[in-house]
Amino acid sequence: MTPAQGPDRPPLAPVAVPEVDGAEALRMARAVVGLYGDPDVTWGISLEATFDAPVDLAEVGARINALVAAHPHLGVVPTLQVVGEDEWTDVREQSASAPFGDDGHLVRLLASQDATTFFVTAHHGVCDGLGLIAIMSAVVGRPLASSARGVGERTSSRGFLLSSVLRLAEAIVAPPARFSGTPEPEAAGRPERLRQLREPSGTVNGARVCAALNSIHASWPRRGTSGGRRFLVVMGASRRVPGETAPDRQTAYFRIALKPQWGLDEVRQALRAAEPEPTFPETSAGGIGPMVTRALKNRLGYTVNVSNLGIVTGEGLVSMAMFPAVNGPQAVGVGLVSTTHGSTLSLRTRRSDFSDDEAQTLLRLVEERVGSTP
Repeated sequence: MTPAQGPDRPPLAPVAVPEVDGAEALRMARAVVGLYGDPDVTWGISLEATFDAPVDLAEVGARINALVAAHPHLGVVPTLQVVGEDEWTDVREQSASAPFGDDGHLVRLLASQDATTFFVTAHHGVCDGLGLIAIMSAVVGRPLASSARGVGERTSSRGFLLSSVLRLAEAIVAPPARFSGTPEPEAAGRPERLRQLREPSGTVNGARVCAALNSIHASWPRRGTSGGRRFLVVMGASRRVPGETAPDRQTAYFRIALKPQWGLDEVRQALRAAEPEPTFPETSAGGIGPMVTRALKNRLGYTVNVSNLGIVTGEGLVSMAMFPAVNGPQAVGVGLVSTTHGSTLSLRTRRSDFSDDEAQTLLRLVEERVGSTP
């Protein structure tokens, strides 16, 4: 079956290219990251999916038009770029890392030449990780569903203002620990690094990944870039009804401090006891928020950003990899997605923060610790 062919399905009705106010869509996306929106990062999140046979692309244009017509906050209609095998690694890193300009293009789409692997990048103000799954589903024309349970209507016991004051105080007095690293030579201008490993047992979960990262950091070399002593995990969670996906952003997030001596049981307890951070207003406060973020960026942030999309199922789906946004110094983003064929651990880092050997070592150690955790 060639990419232009597929099983007998009724053709889609023609869908005109929707007219979208790209400037307004960009303004809304930037407003969503609001007061916490580090102005020096692109806020791109990415998802890669591989299928066991070529996907029918005959009507992909109509599917994308229909998606944006129903959800204009996605910005100007993206085009699907077909990428050769030799270029795939480089082009997907460029797609994930490139800034979102003023043209209103907030979603980027790639397909491998054999139409078995697809890569979606979107501004995080447009959608969350489960939103990426919905976009991927529209592109390939197949339902994709996640087992992620989400947090429902759980709220923080603190208001946004109090939480912000506490965060600023923490940044000054007790900044988060970092994974130290060595910049790659001539890293300036190069895209962020995306790496992934398959874990075939399918036993990986968010608690195991967090426990592994906490254990690794306890013995990671300390340098001048190691930051403070608090190992701080940021994790996103959905506010959707379980099993529901849509190309939008319905997200809560958690900031969880882990102690170096904790094992898996203590980490699990900390994750269960955590409450979501208060919802922040969709505004930059006249630019003051980003100015404060930029001024304190070396003391804000986290040790690692972990994104777990749960078990994703769909026709012919073999694997899926999530690459969360990274911000702050020595930023580390770790993704986890499982399918019926196993789990994929992914790592996103900046070349200006880590060498390729350091990034590969970190990902390999996560894989080893996850597998050895009882």
